[in-house]
Amino acid sequence: MNKQIGTLQPVENDQNIPAKLDIARRALAEATEDWQRVEIRDKARAVAAATAILNRKDIQVQAANLVQDAERAIAKANPPQTPQESGKRGRDTQLGGVPIENTPELSIKPQEIRKIRMAHDHLSDPEYEAAKAEAVETETPLTRSALQEKSKRKRRKETRQKCVEKLSAEATRLPSGEQKFSVIYADPPWQYDFTRSENREIENHYPTMEIEEIMAINVSEFCHTDAVLYLWATAPKLRESLSVMEAWGFEYKTNMVWVKDKIGMGYWARGQHELLLIGTRGEFPPPPKEKRVSSIIEAPRKKHSEKPVQCAELLETLYPDMAKIELFCRNPREGWTVWGYEAATQE
Repeated sequence: MNKQIGTLQPVENDQNIPAKLDIARRALAEATEDWQRVEIRDKARAVAAATAILNRKDIQVQAANLVQDAERAIAKANPPQTPQESGKRGRDTQLGGVPIENTPELSIKPQEIRKIRMAHDHLSDPEYEAAKAEAVETETPLTRSALQEKSKRKRRKETRQKCVEKLSAEATRLPSGEQKFSVIYADPPWQYDFTRSENREIENHYPTMEIEEIMAINVSEFCHTDAVLYLWATAPKLRESLSVMEAWGFEYKTNMVWVKDKIGMGYWARGQHELLLIGTRGEFPPPPKEKRVSSIIEAPRKKHSEKPVQCAELLETLYPDMAKIELFCRNPREGWTVWGYEAATQE
């Protein structure tokens, strides 16, 4: 096998390279040791670099795909070990105990195998093959970082789906018929149409939901005919928030503004406030005149998406004897029924 892959060398004449790549693919299929897979990968990587200089995109893409084939073989040959096996000498204790390969020719360290697994472990074979096919079609060399991004997006999607399933399960456990809520306080996990990196920052904090999924929540099932809704909305999501309010059966009345002590991101203006929309259904009355407060809430910004505690305290003051529920609750409070992602995960 060494003699076969030894022929895979960058040369000025690129006519024979595709045939040599085929030989290397067969050698990879026969490889039994990681050092062999690493050697094939490194030679294919060199070919990709050389053909990029020669402006042979077609061969460069083939070589890049072979690089990832080799790394996928490495990932499959080094699956995460069980916790019982972790911690033994020569094993990586951070990500499941990856053995270190030591050979006269090559070695591969656990840190690199971890990075390789991040790109490949979460993608099925059909998904991986689709990524390779896309690379060929677009003539864009496939990279480890591109596969890592695909894996991250898949994990985020699966995490969000689990969140939706938990919320659906929670909905079936909400009191229906016997207990109805007059005060609804909600902070939906909006999904933003930002650039990929910015949206990823949000997803890293909690799974977001699409607007249609939020609108589909049947709030009418667990609220009184006469009820009030306090709905958090960011400035970019104002229109969607009003649509959610209407879908939930509430009529917009007014809003309050949370002014933060720190400035944030933004395309047209850097955000330093959030809106607390107020809507009602039925004949729910406004608060007594003596209890009406300023529409401005000045409070420091804390961890991501955490809202000022004085908002919940205000609702407790305005409606002390009414049944209250917080949707998408992150910090449960005494006297409230809670429903939402973090409330569900704390069970």
